[in-house]
Amino acid sequence: MTAPFFTGAARLIDAIPVVPSTAARDARYANHPLNFRVQNLETGTIQRYTGAGWVTDVVLNGADYLGWVNVTDPTYGAVASLSVDSRAAFAAALAAAAGGVLLIPPGSYRMDSALPAITSPTKIVMFGASLYKYHTGDLMTISAGQCQVWGGTLRGATSVSTTYGTSGRAIYIANGASTTPDPHLVHVSTIDIDLALEVALDSGSGMQVTNLDAFPYTDGAKTVWLNCVGEATARPRHFAGLNLGSGYMDIDGAQDTFITNHFLRRIEINAAAFGTQIQAGRWGNLGAAMTIGGLTTMIYGVSFSGDVTIDAACTGVFHGNLSGYTLVNNAGVNVQVVALGLGSPPLQHVGPGHFGASTTAQASLKLPHGTAPTSPVDGEMWTTSAGLFVRVNGATVGPLS
Repeated sequence: MTAPFFTGAARLIDAIPVVPSTAARDARYANHPLNFRVQNLETGTIQRYTGAGWVTDVVLNGADYLGWVNVTDPTYGAVASLSVDSRAAFAAALAAAAGGVLLIPPGSYRMDSALPAITSPTKIVMFGASLYKYHTGDLMTISAGQCQVWGGTLRGATSVSTTYGTSGRAIYIANGASTTPDPHLVHVSTIDIDLALEVALDSGSGMQVTNLDAFPYTDGAKTVWLNCVGEATARPRHFAGLNLGSGYMDIDGAQDTFITNHFLRRIEINAAAFGTQIQAGRWGNLGAAMTIGGLTTMIYGVSFSGDVTIDAACTGVFHGNLSGYTLVNNAGVNVQVVALGLGSPPLQHVGPGHFGASTTAQASLKLPHGTAPTSPVDGEMWTTSAGLFVRVNGATVGPLS
């Protein structure tokens, strides 16, 4: 006779031998691990198979059975209510779960002050849970390697005070969190907190951020900040599925940042950054002129529009789809602009440029035939079916054919 070991959302094994239902064997194996199942992973209900069916064993707690610490356990006393401050309960549960797993069941929890820094490789599971920041400080600080945060939403209580969203950080990766593999943030959302994530100098080496949705309170706010000026060693940091809504990302001196499958307002890369690689994304309304710097900065397959300044220290390749774009290139021939799909109004390229060499398959620069502009200005160039035209010193030269 067989019965499922895990059921519902927690079903892991569909067929585990169950002890035959005799009174003697039920008594003998009453506490045998294979004679139990987790009925509900979120509430922690444990059931015991008796032969006559599954019976809820109220003396056991699911989180305890799995070796997890449940923040709502009476021992800690967190309450899923915005009228009760659960910060002390969370602090006690975090201490008890150090190095293990902390379970935060679904619900909304109020934090009237910052949580204590996480200083051990704790895993926090909070799918369906929301933590509300009712203060101006940071909500969560990670200062140890190999921490993980799975799911959940971190929110600023801006309906009470706007400063709860404009001050402090949702998550701060502090110095000391530099053990590979470092923090993993998976399916985490932040709402109404301007600075969703800040990473300190020399921390977060090997960190993985997957599916971070961050919607700042202030339109156009700095939402993800790699605050790493002075970093002298490669610290690989990986971002996939990054959605910042109206926020922007600042790569400030960080080394080896990898970003893919993303949507954000704009990105800033300062001159001290190194090894930034960005691909497969969309930068929306830039909101302000954007500066791209850093050595070996590579941008592929990104669509955006607006004004961009290439820092003098920048080297790299830009390969994307641009519209209404002003490229101020202070980097000389160090930058290659490759295979751009240009929209309307057209690209403006200010400063020296370097285009790839033509091949038998394609030319380095293509100016499709069109009609002559009504009021051309000096320096403009266009083509029609008659040939190539250039505006020089107030006169149109051409057709050149």
